[in-house]
Amino acid sequence: MTEGSEPTSTERLMAIFAYAFFFIPLIAIPRLEVSRQVDGSNFIKFHTSQSITLFLANLIFSVFYGLLLLVMHRIGAPSGAFQMLTVAWLIPLSFLVIGVRNASQGKEKPLPLIGKLHINL
Repeated sequence: MTEGSEPTSTERLMAIFAYAFFFIPLIAIPRLEVSRQVDGSNFIKFHTSQSITLFLANLIFSVFYGLLLLVMHRIGAPSGAFQMLTVAWLIPLSFLVIGVRNASQGKEKPLPLIGKLHINL
């Protein structure tokens, strides 16, 4: 994709796949027949980088979430506190939805809060 041009439907699809499985564009592009069309696509690289950042942030979030649940269980927190904490999972889910929406619309817009963290591909 050149600067200022719209991404192709293949590029958009690969960028959307990146949010489901970030390794698909990294593995599939060189092996697919479309590799000549999308190889080196900055659009796909941007969204793959964003999906890897989201994956790592979600991994860190999950560890802290699990530790917090363990501590709450040990101190005997009321069940309402556990139910309120479950709502915290809407944060990574909303980031995923935002990323997929941006990829499907052909936008290279960083994710909120974590999008500035960049992984070079």
